[in-house]
Amino acid sequence: MCLPEVSFLSSGARRLIHYSSAQGVALTFDGLATFASTHQFGALGQQLRNCDVSNIEFDTREQMSFSGLDVVTVDDKWQFKFSHQVGDALSLWATPSMPDGCS
Repeated sequence: MCLPEVSFLSSGARRLIHYSSAQGVALTFDGLATFASTHQFGALGQQLRNCDVSNIEFDTREQMSFSGLDVVTVDDKWQFKFSHQVGDALSLWATPSMPDGCS
């Protein structure tokens, strides 16, 4: 995923500026929303689908809290901090399964 490109606003806040920058973050949110909705984390899925990342403004450090997920922006970096329950389920889902007898 490409790192988001940001612009600095006169207030000192930052905003995603290029479509491709916002698109990468939006696709991440959309993928996580799909995962959440199909793995019994419906509230998280709905919250992520309703989050419009193209209009997000953030200062040096901001946090968005969702059900089972905190998204922290630190300067131009994004951190996704999952609850244990969501993180464990995501880890199991993202890990490719091996056929029986293989290790």
